[in-house]
Amino acid sequence: MSVVCCGVCCDAEIYEKYRGKTFVIGSRELGLAEIEDIVTGRSSAEYQRKDRDIYDAARAVYDRIAGEIKNYYAARDGRKDFTAMKHSNFKDYVADIRMVYNSAAEQIAAATATRDVAVETWKDTQQRSKDEATLARGKSRYLDAMNDYRVKVEEIKTATKEAVKELSGAYDEHLAAFYEVTPDMVDANTVTILKAGICDAGDLAALAERFHGNVTMLRMIGKAAATADGAGDLAARIKAAGHGRRERELFDEALEVAERVISSDEKWAAINLKRLEKRIAEISENFERLVARP
Repeated sequence: MSVVCCGVCCDAEIYEKYRGKTFVIGSRELGLAEIEDIVTGRSSAEYQRKDRDIYDAARAVYDRIAGEIKNYYAARDGRKDFTAMKHSNFKDYVADIRMVYNSAAEQIAAATATRDVAVETWKDTQQRSKDEATLARGKSRYLDAMNDYRVKVEEIKTATKEAVKELSGAYDEHLAAFYEVTPDMVDANTVTILKAGICDAGDLAALAERFHGNVTMLRMIGKAAATADGAGDLAARIKAAGHGRRERELFDEALEVAERVISSDEKWAAINLKRLEKRIAEISENFERLVARP
């Protein structure tokens, strides 16, 4: 199972079957990629806020496809356990980090703007009035606003940590499933060629690219590359892939930059948001360079 379709691991043939279809959502005909984007991709949050009917319709199609795939494997080989993935690749999890922290930064900015209005109002009250009762009421409202601000910011930070914890858990689950060596991932024809020892370095590199989403086959290719002339670098890259250590490092690098967005003051928050955008783009490119990738 080397492809994720609507959150379910499946064979490439099954995925292609659904990718070739269109689905009526509202007044539009959408492809599988658009359905997945609305339900679990970068557009999901916006659709849930602004166009719930479209989201619900897309979700119904998404769940129906997932159910059909599960039923197919249950009937074919009795498969009952399915690993439901949030995304079909790893870089989208990192993109989610940006979405989570962008949202948090926007919420904090809104809370800060409300706080600033209260500060200016209190300053204006002090300048304009000498009446003790008026000043007392003004100060009370000011202190309430400051307390509301502190509480709101802490709530935003707590919610952000929970969202990241959930995202990190889903990411680790996907990594573990992706790097699991399983018999049903073996391509018998390719194994025959590898055992024959007829592949040179170029052949092995082409096979590694072909099976970049199949760790079971990649490890077999890596074993062959270890003894083939000129294929030492490929063998080392496949061996270094391990069980997703580099993918976890890339996720943590993005998270480290993202956390500065809400841990810094207002001045640095905007700067760190730009840094986050740049680092996310760099990390996404790094994912594409990995020898093993969904």
